[in-house]
Amino acid sequence: PKLKPPAQWLGCNMKITPKSTKQVQRELLSMACLTVILGRSRQGIYGMLRRDPTFPKPVKMGTYAIAWHRSEIEAWMSNLERVEPCGLSAVDRRVMNAAARAGGA
Repeated sequence: PKLKPPAQWLGCNMKITPKSTKQVQRELLSMACLTVILGRSRQGIYGMLRRDPTFPKPVKMGTYAIAWHRSEIEAWMSNLERVEPCGLSAVDRRVMNAAARAGGA
C-alpha cells in the first residue's frame, strides 16, 4: 500500500517559526510521526541514533520533547542502500544454508 505524505499524518505537521527572517521555515516531525514513517519503535529510533552516524540528529523542542527536520529524514532515507532479493525462494535458501552447514562441519 502506498503511504500518505507525512504531513497528512496526525502530529506530523508541526512547524516552527525561524528566529531569523533569512532562515526558511522548516517542517518538523515528532517522534510519533517518525515511528510511523520508519516503521520502528521509539527504542529502535533511539538505537539508530546511537549506532548509525548518518541518522539525522533531533532538535530539542523542550524539556522532554524532540523532533526531526523532515528534509533531513527524507534525505537520509533517499541515501539508504536498496536491498535486492537474491532471487531464491525461502525454501531454496534454507536448502542451500543446510547444505553449506553440512559441508562445513
